[in-house]
Amino acid sequence: EKITGIDYRERGNGERISNWEVEIMILKNIYNGLADLYLHDSSMSFICRCEMSFASLERSLNLLNPWLIQLDLDANNRTDSCDDHRMNHILENLAFVEMNMAVVTMTRRQLDIAEGHCQRCLAYSRRYGLEGGKKITHILAALRIYCDLRQRQRDYSGAVDAMRTHLTIAKSHFVEGQRIW
Repeated sequence: EKITGIDYRERGNGERISNWEVEIMILKNIYNGLADLYLHDSSMSFICRCEMSFASLERSLNLLNPWLIQLDLDANNRTDSCDDHRMNHILENLAFVEMNMAVVTMTRRQLDIAEGHCQRCLAYSRRYGLEGGKKITHILAALRIYCDLRQRQRDYSGAVDAMRTHLTIAKSHFVEGQRIW
């Protein structure tokens, strides 16, 4: 059982496992795997696939959100052992989950809810600590989803703005002979 302020869980027999291992490396991967499986299971209707995957994505988000607090603390005040690599892992996964939730909510035509998912996806992509192609790839993917949302809202000037931003970022980080998305 998880105890607030301690970065591990302990069984009755004294055996310990880190919260990171349980929540991020095991449970989150199970939920993301289920979401992916549901999205690609052709034996279910499209609506059913979206509903099932969305529930798994919500579970992933519920596991990841408490780790956001760690992102805003300096290293000395973190209760769970979170180095920069782990922080980037959290941000990358939050962006991935929010992006997929945006796609599902757009499919449901819940465009206001999709807006929030798009905003958070873009915010997490921008906070991603690495520089270069990987960070740009995350930002471009978030902008691509935003552009799709604007088109579905029939906000074509917003879609053009999102695409213009997308292309400006892509051009500024293009290296001859290298693909960045």
